[in-house]
Amino acid sequence: MALAGYPGLRLWEDSIQGLGAASRHLKRAASHATKSRWRNRTGALSFCPTGGPLARVYLLSRARGQSTRAMIRDLAPGRALIGLLEAAYRLDITDHGMLRRQFHFLSRIAERVPIKQLVVPNSFSALAEVRQSVLRDLADHRGVVSKTIGT
Repeated sequence: MALAGYPGLRLWEDSIQGLGAASRHLKRAASHATKSRWRNRTGALSFCPTGGPLARVYLLSRARGQSTRAMIRDLAPGRALIGLLEAAYRLDITDHGMLRRQFHFLSRIAERVPIKQLVVPNSFSALAEVRQSVLRDLADHRGVVSKTIGT
C-alpha cells in the first residue's frame, strides 16, 4: 500500500519555464532554496487522502545523448534495491537503527513490487511521450492482474 504526498512540486527555474507554470501558482520553497513550490490549484489533479495498492515504482534516469524516446526497463530485485537506496532520503545518516529499518523496508518493496527504470529524454517536449509510455506500462500490468484474479 502507498499513501500520496502533498499535491505539489518543487521545481527549478528551467523546469518552471519549460512546463509553462503560471507564476500565480509559485512560491519560493524556502528562504534559502533555489527551487519554487508549485501547488495545483486548478482541481485538474486531485489529492488522494487514502492509500492504495502500489503497482509499480519507476526509478528515473536521463537519457544520454540526443535520444527522444522514453524507455522502461525491468530491474532485477537486487538492482531495484540499489536504486531504491540511492533515491531514499536520510535525515540522519548516523542513526543506525533507522538505516537498518529503511534497508529492510526497501528490501521488502524490491521483492514485492515491480521496480522499473524509466529513462527520460532530456527535453520537455518528450513529456507527453513519457506519460504515454508509463500509462501503457501500467495498463499492461492491470491486464495481467485482472487475468490472474479472473482465473
